[in-house]
Amino acid sequence: MENIIGKNAIETITSLTSIPVVESAYLNANSVSVNGTPLTVLDITYITKSKDQIKNKVRTYEKNVSGLMNGKEFISLSSLFSEELNENIVKICPSPSGSRKVVLKSEATCNSKKEYVIELYNKNRLINTFNVTDYHGNYYTDGHFWNLSWSKDENIIAYIAEERKPYEETKSYKTYTYNEDWGEKNDKKLKPQIVVLNLITKDVTIIHTESSAGHVSITTDNKLVFAQFPDKIKYGMIYCTNRYSTVWQCNMNGNNMECIINQQTSYKNHPLITSNHAPVENVRSLRYDPEGNALYFLSNPVTFFPHGSCSRLFKYNLNTKTLTLIIDYVNEISEKYGDALSLNFPGIFSHQLPHQCCQHFIIEGLKKESIIFLTITWGTRQTIIAVKESTGTLMDLTVDKIKGNWNIVYISSNYILANVKSPSQPSCLMLGKITINGRINVQWTPISTSDYGEENNIILNNICSISKTLKNPTTGGEFDIIVLYPKKIPSYLQKSPLIINPHGGPHSSSTFDFSPLLTGLVSFGYTITLINYTGSLGYGQKKVLELVGKIGELDISDCYTAAEAVKKMTLDTVTIDTEKVFYNGGSHGGFIGAHMISKYPNYFKACCLRNPVINCGGMLLTSDIPEWSPLELGINWDMNQPPIISGELYQKAFDCSPIKNVDHVVTPLLLLLGEMDRRVPRQDSFIYARLLKSKNKDVEVVLFPETGHALDSIEAEKYSFEAIVNKFSKYL
Repeated sequence: MENIIGKNAIETITSLTSIPVVESAYLNANSVSVNGTPLTVLDITYITKSKDQIKNKVRTYEKNVSGLMNGKEFISLSSLFSEELNENIVKICPSPSGSRKVVLKSEATCNSKKEYVIELYNKNRLINTFNVTDYHGNYYTDGHFWNLSWSKDENIIAYIAEERKPYEETKSYKTYTYNEDWGEKNDKKLKPQIVVLNLITKDVTIIHTESSAGHVSITTDNKLVFAQFPDKIKYGMIYCTNRYSTVWQCNMNGNNMECIINQQTSYKNHPLITSNHAPVENVRSLRYDPEGNALYFLSNPVTFFPHGSCSRLFKYNLNTKTLTLIIDYVNEISEKYGDALSLNFPGIFSHQLPHQCCQHFIIEGLKKESIIFLTITWGTRQTIIAVKESTGTLMDLTVDKIKGNWNIVYISSNYILANVKSPSQPSCLMLGKITINGRINVQWTPISTSDYGEENNIILNNICSISKTLKNPTTGGEFDIIVLYPKKIPSYLQKSPLIINPHGGPHSSSTFDFSPLLTGLVSFGYTITLINYTGSLGYGQKKVLELVGKIGELDISDCYTAAEAVKKMTLDTVTIDTEKVFYNGGSHGGFIGAHMISKYPNYFKACCLRNPVINCGGMLLTSDIPEWSPLELGINWDMNQPPIISGELYQKAFDCSPIKNVDHVVTPLLLLLGEMDRRVPRQDSFIYARLLKSKNKDVEVVLFPETGHALDSIEAEKYSFEAIVNKFSKYL
């Protein structure tokens, strides 16, 4: 089977995943005068990554672009070739002034062990190397724990790394002592701890904390501020916003340890906020603002709340020791939040705050105003908003721009660098020039190329996308869908087959993002429906909670409504083949799919489930987030003192599970599983497949080694796509 340019599945996914995607960026700005005209020279550096399917490796590249800012216009002067970075490089972290940077490396030794090395550069000249192997293990570079902070004089850095076992614990039976880790993506990693490195004296100090540490920053008065996560009992951290945490402060040597924000900390509201006070149960993406000597962070409800929800935005003033709530939860989308510029604001749904999220401006030559910039999910868009700290009012900065996913990768007082993706645009670095004339304005200019190669450009230009709000006739509730469809289809098709593709979570969302898998499927002629069923993020807190206690019912009802609605749609380029409907979904999307093929046995021609939730009872026993099932069922779970799994609890979880109705399944099935999946037990999928095989049903299981829940390894991404194309093609 071939796509619109005559390529098979492997050729298609190999080409699409080779497209470089922006990972990070930073810039330096310098003022110059040309013929008496003041201009600003910008030096922009950005890092991209791409997957080399042939050599089975991820390649990382660095590129530099220089140019002049003439008012709001960026004039590119030079754009150097991309330089491939050494595979040993873990992170590149420039200093605030831009005059220095540290490069963190993880290097294999001759005896297959790892050495951890930090290189210090002045501009691009290596001036020192520090071997920190004796002090800690691997760096914690994920979004939940990681930060690297520079002191004001840029002579000291603090960062997060894995603790080393004491020497006495590497001998005898203690070598094999079991230590809980933080679940998915953190296999066998020990406790995250703070490391302080003096770049002048070469002294390394380990800050010993009671619990796991993260998001460390060095303040202007040379103190450390950081988050602590209780770790007597560890739960999976990735994809979860409902984890307890607190904020602490200490001296640079670890003395005078003090908790400054916890559930008992009182706070004041901005004038716009009238709701009752809820305790600060957690602190996410703690960010330090050196100019204001303040901390900014997101906070989500934890106790008896699901794994994704609306966030609040707080500020803690380190000088006055006062905590202020700037943006509250939004329960329902209202006409406006604060001012007319933020119509239908759904609340803050964000993975992380950007570093340097707060910037300070002089307005009208007199008044100083602090603006907080962040990326949020807003319905089917991921957008950048600006929050005026003095009033709490906000503005959407990309509402009239490219329909896609906007994500801040760097910000300063005058500039934003954003990575912009859409179904037809894999990744583009955009430069935003910030001006304030009564209101905030950003002038956007593309920096990186949009030429992805002749064949990829044909595939990308073949994609059309629309969004639509649907109403469930059974429940009366509204939800959004995104439809991706081709301009033209391969010659062997008369009409475009339809794929129903809900997201996982369930508290996640589908946006106008780029996906090599979905883009590839469109190139084979498929129309794909992405569904933000009830419970999705980006629509207010009430919508999130409406699904709790109704999984396996309300989500299925919305997805069936979406499938029926799209089958009746008239598209401008192709006709949907209503007789050839397929299903593709992962995690909770797999849960929905397994339910749908039993409830509607002959509705789908074939079904692909990726690491699906098959038995919610099994989740209670073996998942890294065992509380997922009871919380989604509306049953309270104490994460500090988890209950014994009773027969009654297991039965309730089992009763809402797809495996209960496996006898009704007749749809040809493809199961794609990760051997290292800590989130969803693959054993339940094995049992599910065995039951189907015993009844002579068409079921195929593919198990990818050394691959986790996201199936994001190079081989899993490549062969998953091939397996889906081959499976669905049999039933066209």
